[in-house]
Amino acid sequence: MKKFALLFLALLTVLIPTVAALSTASAAPASFNDPNFQVIWQRQDQPVQVDPNAGHSWTWGPTTISNSPSTESYAGGMRVVQYYDKARMEVNNPNGDRGSLFFVTNGLLVKELISGLRQDADNTFTPFTNGSANIPVAGDPNDSTTNFSNPAGPTYASFKNVTTFNNDHTAAAAADGTAINASIDLSGTIGTISPPAPVKVVANKYDSVTQHNMVDVFVNFMNQTGEVYDNATQKLVQGPVYVNDVYRLFVFGRPISEPFWTTTKVAGTVQTVLVQMFERRVLTYTPTNPTAFQVEMGNVGQHYYKWRYVANNPNPTPTPTPIPTPIVTATNDYSQFRAPYNKSGNIPTGNTTAIDFNAASAIHTSPLVDATSNLAVFGSDTRGVFGIDITTSSQRWRYAPANVNPTPNFSGTPMLYKGVIYLGANNGRVYAINESDGTQKWISPAAGAAVTGVPATDGTNIYFASRDGVVYAFDLATGQNSQWQYNTGAEIDGGPILGADGTVYVGTNAAAGNNALYAIKNGIKVWSRTPNLANDGFLAQPALAPGGSVLYATTIKGAVYAINIADGSVKWTNPLTVAAPGYAIGTTPAISSFGLFVGSDNGSVYLLDLNNGGANATWKVTLPAGTVVRSSAAVVDGVVYFGADNGKVYGFDATDSTKQKLQATTTAAISYNSPVVNNGALYITSTDGHFYAFK
Repeated sequence: MKKFALLFLALLTVLIPTVAALSTASAAPASFNDPNFQVIWQRQDQPVQVDPNAGHSWTWGPTTISNSPSTESYAGGMRVVQYYDKARMEVNNPNGDRGSLFFVTNGLLVKELISGLRQDADNTFTPFTNGSANIPVAGDPNDSTTNFSNPAGPTYASFKNVTTFNNDHTAAAAADGTAINASIDLSGTIGTISPPAPVKVVANKYDSVTQHNMVDVFVNFMNQTGEVYDNATQKLVQGPVYVNDVYRLFVFGRPISEPFWTTTKVAGTVQTVLVQMFERRVLTYTPTNPTAFQVEMGNVGQHYYKWRYVANNPNPTPTPTPIPTPIVTATNDYSQFRAPYNKSGNIPTGNTTAIDFNAASAIHTSPLVDATSNLAVFGSDTRGVFGIDITTSSQRWRYAPANVNPTPNFSGTPMLYKGVIYLGANNGRVYAINESDGTQKWISPAAGAAVTGVPATDGTNIYFASRDGVVYAFDLATGQNSQWQYNTGAEIDGGPILGADGTVYVGTNAAAGNNALYAIKNGIKVWSRTPNLANDGFLAQPALAPGGSVLYATTIKGAVYAINIADGSVKWTNPLTVAAPGYAIGTTPAISSFGLFVGSDNGSVYLLDLNNGGANATWKVTLPAGTVVRSSAAVVDGVVYFGADNGKVYGFDATDSTKQKLQATTTAAISYNSPVVNNGALYITSTDGHFYAFK
């Protein structure tokens, strides 16, 4: 990522004039709707356009789709878009950092085409009128342009029951070199064939997040070198076409199906083609094609445009439908479990404080930031709950329950769901507060002790944990009518995590021992897993990526665990800071494409391998002696952000821990207060009672 970031910044320093030395073989887009679109398009596709010996096929496509829109509604506003044959580029936040690779995003069009759900905001999905797309994923169209001559080619709809959206339809890791002979037909029926060419699984490219295998022809395609356009020198040079793993995720996304052989018509001729679905792309392998074009990107941009703007009503009324259902947590980004993330994170180096709001009461919770409403919400120890306008730095509202003296200590981090804030307090109650004006909606019955962590919801029930050792499920609409309770018998300090199938995961941390991680569904224990060391416990909330199959948890004696959620078996464990003198780990692991980031009481932040738990030998941040890190990290746009008890907020390059991106100073310890990076700013609270924003 570091090397590409430097290259990408270099690319942005010069917007490309016409280069006389390059002849034009086919038309590039006549114009680009955003300058960054041009920079991204040119790296891979300029060589294909001008040089028949470029050595690779199109990534985006030679032309944009005629009459396609330049803007689309998204999240209550408008975003800039551009459709190409093989993808769509989009800018969701025009005020974001143009130096970031992810200033431009590459839509998850394949997921939408297969699911039949159009994404209209981070958590808003609108069903397409005609459901999943009945458009062939490879080969000729089956419409009037080809006289409906490709009726047997599998369509996006054919893949609906073999594609992973919600931890479903996954596959076990196949042995290295396993030959691919599975096939799929128009009906979605899986069979086996005698393949026209040997294609084999690459074992170390099994994607543990979506749980799908990748094969040699596609891995080689992603890792290929060839001619690329260097914007800085305005020349064609030899280099990696897709740079590194981060860039490959940007272009392709993760695999969401296994590879299947299909039979379809290509240029009027029946061909056997290998096809695999990725989040952003369809990859095809046609053994009879010329070598440089055996692997190609499917025409996803064309297909999506046709499906959205021709086959379906172009402007249906959005219907909020959270995906996956139930909601996994109160978040859209799995490294920031406490608040939504608007994918515009890079914060300038420095110590510029845009907001410093004094709540006049200690704050031990992390903030919730809703950039669409320009609002931050946090609880305080003695003065209730605050709603702060993040554009004016002013208090928009403050909530303290009437006729309650003293005001409860709001020790739980807030959750936002459909315009209502939910958070717990030390009096054992959960409070529901209207986001718009801070008025009370309901108060739950009292648990036996303080409510800890952030609640979770599936849209029907609200789930929370208490230091009395009980996990509670109440009716979300009223806060009453207990649906179920489960007593772990030991203190719970971190909040629950809600899995995609409705299972609640929580850890206990009683001083007397008898601690475990629990999986609870409908009030019944599915499994429990005790730590390896006696009297060890789980202090922080565990972490589970949306749709993920592995739960990550840290312990008070310094171990990190990866637990398979299916049966509670241990995938791996790392006694990270257990060795004498021993240091506790009180942070929730931050799951990211780089690995697992974990902070410790020894003042260090570590990067662990998601697959085996091994510590990265070259990435470790060590703060001055005596510093404690219990502020869980947020990993955004290649930067790891966290606070420490020395009152400082840090940001380090996720690929190079020697590169410090941010150091900002507050006036008191940052304890369990964790940063939220949202809409181009970093927000954090402190035990001095201040709410800070660094922009």
